[in-house]
Amino acid sequence: MVPNVTVFYTAWLIERDLSEFYGRMAEKTDGKARQALELLARWEQEHERFFRQFRDKLSEVYANMPWGG
Repeated sequence: MVPNVTVFYTAWLIERDLSEFYGRMAEKTDGKARQALELLARWEQEHERFFRQFRDKLSEVYANMPWGG
């Protein structure tokens, strides 16, 4: 179970970094490029939210498991 939490935590970090990157790049441009980057930022924010929720659920399950399996 622990590796699953780590995988989802890592995925959440990647998605968060991507959404922040696209958001910063959108601020530095305009026109269709800005629109595309803003769309990508929102898309990655949805992925970030999904992975964070799943990570939180797995963490709760792991925290409530009896020690020793």
